[in-house]
Formats: sequence, structure tokens, C-alpha cells
Amino acid sequence: MGLSCLGEGVCTALLGLPTAAWGALAVWGCAAFADVVYNPTAVAALVSAAGDEVRGRIMSLWSAVATTSLALSAFTTGALIETLGHRVLLVLLGTLMAAPGAAWLLALRTGALSRQTATE
Repeated sequence: MGLSCLGEGVCTALLGLPTAAWGALAVWGCAAFADVVYNPTAVAALVSAAGDEVRGRIMSLWSAVATTSLALSAFTTGALIETLGHRVLLVLLGTLMAAPGAAWLLALRTGALSRQTATE
């Protein structure tokens, strides 16, 4: 999960760098693939870590976030693009997405998070 989060963040940040259209398309494809891997993995980790009595609540919360986040992110991103520009915003958002993935992998590597805990 940490690797896909890190990958999506790095790919998003790379989209902010000046590249040819084909390069941007390739990076966007990698980010999209990382997103497809990350989201179900994150939900599965949350649901499997929860007890039976709260799994429905977690799925309801996930559904509410998934439903509202697209509209809220479009509104927020539009305002930020006008203020910062798309390149700065992509690098900033990519860095914000990559940081938790890097922290997760570092915690696994240093032993602060066991592999069994990370996959349960």
C-alpha cells in the first residue's frame, strides 16, 4: 500500500514538470494505475483491521467520502490552479501524496511497523 501511495504521488509530481505530451500521458497512466491499486488496498486494510461490528460504518464512511470528494476536490483544485498554476499545484499535491507512502515504507524498513500489522 505504501509503495502504490508513493508511486501515485511521485507520478503526480512529475506531471507538474515541463514534459512533452507523450511523456505527460505516460506519467498520467502510471499515476492512474497506482490509484487503481491503492484505493482497493486501502479500503481492504481498513475493513480487515476493523471489527465486525463497525465494518458497515467504515464502508458507509468510505462511500460518503468517495461520493463527495470528487466535487469538493474539483472546486478546491480549480481555485488553487488559478492561484498557484497547474505545475506548482501538481508538484505540491504529488509531494503531499508521496509523503505518507514514503513514511509507511520507512516504518516497515526500520521495524516500527511489522509486515504482519501492515497487511492485517
